[in-house]
Amino acid sequence: MTAAKERLLKAGRVKDKVITKIVTGVSSRAGALIEEAKQSGCGSIIVGRTGISQVEDFNIGRVANKVVHGAQNQAVWIVP
Repeated sequence: MTAAKERLLKAGRVKDKVITKIVTGVSSRAGALIEEAKQSGCGSIIVGRTGISQVEDFNIGRVANKVVHGAQNQAVWIVP
C-alpha cells in the first residue's frame, strides 16, 4: 500500500487526500470498503483486479466486482 500511495503522490495527488487504511474482522470486505469510503467522503475507491469473476471480458476478483456494483457516487479504479 505504501508503494501505491507513493505512485499516486508522484502522479500529483494531494497528500492529505490519499487515505490508506487496513480494516480487519469484517464479514464483507467489499461492504467494508464501500462503507469506509462513504463515511470518509472519498470520491474514488481503488482496488486490485485479482480473482476469477468476469465482467464484460475483464477478469476481476469477487471483492472488486462487488465494489463496482455497490459503490454509489464514487469512481472505482481497478488496477492490476
